[in-house]
Amino acid sequence: MNDKLNDIFERQQRFQIELNKDLGKLLGGSKELQYEQQLQRLTKDTVLQLFSEIHEVLSEVKWKDTGAHFDTDRLKIKEEIIDVFHFVINLALIWGMDAEELYKEFVKKNNKNYERFIK
Repeated sequence: MNDKLNDIFERQQRFQIELNKDLGKLLGGSKELQYEQQLQRLTKDTVLQLFSEIHEVLSEVKWKDTGAHFDTDRLKIKEEIIDVFHFVINLALIWGMDAEELYKEFVKKNNKNYERFIK
């Protein structure tokens, strides 16, 4: 599984570098984007894009109780979830996380949640 997560990180990093916008410049080693203020701005911009993608997931499901029938397109929902995941990976990349660190921190937080809510 971790190899797949590594592959996801590598693909997203390569995509961002080739796109050559702010995140790509950061990942490509540009010194102009390594200051805290730029990282914060990049984080803000990415989170706003993430919100937009999350809203697209919400738009694909019946979330208002209008009483009207609403068919869901499962493939479209999955596609939107993947879009959300792209931006989550971008956030991790902005702050220097790799697949190994993300996995380690996820497990640690998951264990903490388990202890807090299940036990």
